Amino acid sequence: MNHKFTLSLAVALMAGAVCGAAPVKVKHVAPNHAKNTFKMGRAMVEAPGQDKMEAGKVTVLSPKSSVAPKADINVTIAYVADQGSYILGSSIYNKESGMFHKDNTGASTVTMKVPAGTYDMFASYISDYSEVYYVFREEVEITADTTITLAQSEATTPINIRTVDHEGKPLYMPVYNAQYQMVDEGTAEDFSSASFFILNGYGSVTTVLGGGYKYQGHDTDFFVNNVSSRYKLCEMREIGIGEVYWFNKYVVEDLSKPTTVTNDPSRFAQYNQKFEQTPEWVDYPENHVPGYYMSAMYNNYCLMGQQSYIPWMPTEDFTTKFYIDMPEEADGDNTFNMTVKPLMGEYMEEDTWDGYTEYYYTFTRGQQVMGDADGVKFVAAGYDEYGNFNAPEGEYRSQFYPGNPAFSYGLDETEGDIVMGAACPINSLRADAYEDGGYEYVDLYYNYVGRYGELRDADYYSYNVWVDEQALDGDLYEMVFNNENVLVDGIEGKNVTTIRFHQDAADHIAPTLQMLEFRRDGKVTDRMETPKGAVMNFAGGDFVSHFDSWNWSGYLTWQPATATAAYAPTGTDSWTDLEVVEDQSKFYMPGFGQYFSASLGDVEGEDEWFDVKITLTDQAGNTQEQVISPAFYVKNNYTAINSVKVGNTTVKVVDGSIVADGAVEVFTMDGRRVDSSNLGHGIYVVRVNGKETAKVAL
Repeated sequence: MNHKFTLSLAVALMAGAVCGAAPVKVKHVAPNHAKNTFKMGRAMVEAPGQDKMEAGKVTVLSPKSSVAPKADINVTIAYVADQGSYILGSSIYNKESGMFHKDNTGASTVTMKVPAGTYDMFASYISDYSEVYYVFREEVEITADTTITLAQSEATTPINIRTVDHEGKPLYMPVYNAQYQMVDEGTAEDFSSASFFILNGYGSVTTVLGGGYKYQGHDTDFFVNNVSSRYKLCEMREIGIGEVYWFNKYVVEDLSKPTTVTNDPSRFAQYNQKFEQTPEWVDYPENHVPGYYMSAMYNNYCLMGQQSYIPWMPTEDFTTKFYIDMPEEADGDNTFNMTVKPLMGEYMEEDTWDGYTEYYYTFTRGQQVMGDADGVKFVAAGYDEYGNFNAPEGEYRSQFYPGNPAFSYGLDETEGDIVMGAACPINSLRADAYEDGGYEYVDLYYNYVGRYGELRDADYYSYNVWVDEQALDGDLYEMVFNNENVLVDGIEGKNVTTIRFHQDAADHIAPTLQMLEFRRDGKVTDRMETPKGAVMNFAGGDFVSHFDSWNWSGYLTWQPATATAAYAPTGTDSWTDLEVVEDQSKFYMPGFGQYFSASLGDVEGEDEWFDVKITLTDQAGNTQEQVISPAFYVKNNYTAINSVKVGNTTVKVVDGSIVADGAVEVFTMDGRRVDSSNLGHGIYVVRVNGKETAKVAL
């Protein structure tokens, strides 16, 4: 087999040929966000596999038409629009044959060929005032050519969704009269929503993207006809004032009666996410704009992602500020969930045309969060919410919720403040392989992932990120990915990822690291008071891409790899091996693979940063080695005691308690007195008989 390898940042392009042991040609390609995206003002929407229709201030998305076998029956939809309204389109669908869809053609009827079967269907309309109408027919048996009338006048049931902030104040955009004059300036400055009509057991049948503006006397969100309990309306919504945003999830279960749903302000949870800028872009204050990326899922599968940012309002404190009321819906059938990623701009490009300048931002994307007043949860889905990484085996749809539970965490499971971007990242390197014209093409995607699961997209544009390559002995080839766009606590850092692979072997894809975190006493942190009770957890494996070039998507399967790890004081090569243990109970697919841990309890050092080296080797002898520098910090390193002399008294540790032949008082390092029994790992001050003291570590 002949091979071609390319290096892709976000979209696969082809480069030079590789035959035998000839050098691999690497091509650096700028990310292409045009695929499956479009822009709404300052929002970018990802809607893979859906058709777009624009009408007034509303954008409607419907699943793409499917081509089913023996589609030989003509179903004609007859439209009847009210005066001042016009047709958006119609769809016919069932679980067996998928969806058939027609946009408005300007005619009063459209005809679609479908197989015989029982179908649901709808026609959609919009008024001059951007009110959206849906007329459904349910469980219609189609056995012969037929004409079905779906008149707008049937949709008489109003459905409204309203938002208030955490203090109960209404949040809404400006209101206009029939002459398009503003009559109410509103209370909000930014609004974005995605509303999904969901058929239980089928999924979303249509999506409406709203812009929030209303017309006086025409403020109804949707009109529907009498729809059964088989359907529900779900919506994700963001509303912003200045640099503060509110995010809500709504579910309307009963569409058979007029309904107005308003969120409960007491359910909001406040979460502000702090970011740290990378050295390449820290001196570009105009780039540091806050933003958000909200995603919706049905039955754990992605429905849509939508991005908003504030280009005219760079942050001064590098913090995104938001409130969420997005309770997690438990696993089960017909569940709807949403998450939000906080963003912070790093890299920016300008594009000027016809005297107008548009700004394109690339972000550090924080870990996605969900929840409400009952608790905030970070959902670890890895680097690629909408691609192969999160597609289950045999599928092409992304399933990035509920995420990997081993790397997901709540706010109460972190030690200290969470700062995104304040660590040296790992390189989560993915390879997509496919055949074309007698060659095998392998597209390499490097993805830099921070310690809390944040994605450092701007590293793709950094001059301090580059790739070296060389042919080694025989068919062995090497690529070294260097990322020196790293500054951690004033230390110039780097990630060096080296892959070595045998080009002529049946398996010539190196294994890869996918996630790395540090925990101490179960809490996520890479800055440790002491190494006692600290562990390093990481995931990875040898992944095989099953890629469909027709839709530029696919899924990954997994093969086992072995792992080794070592640590060294930062900037040295004085490596000390760590004992790596695989926990097969925490294996997770899609995307993550094997789960490994290594205890850091015996690390020796004080007030010091340490590097980590992780090596993965697959069964064919291909390897990936990553050096993460710096990786973790140790503040204090006192030797844990069994017994110690404090003055003339012997102090002992027995089953986590400090005991002595005398009066014992125990204090934390910040001066708080604590009970001397059932102590956790940490540094303590012990005072005996009211006078002699000593520091001890458990």
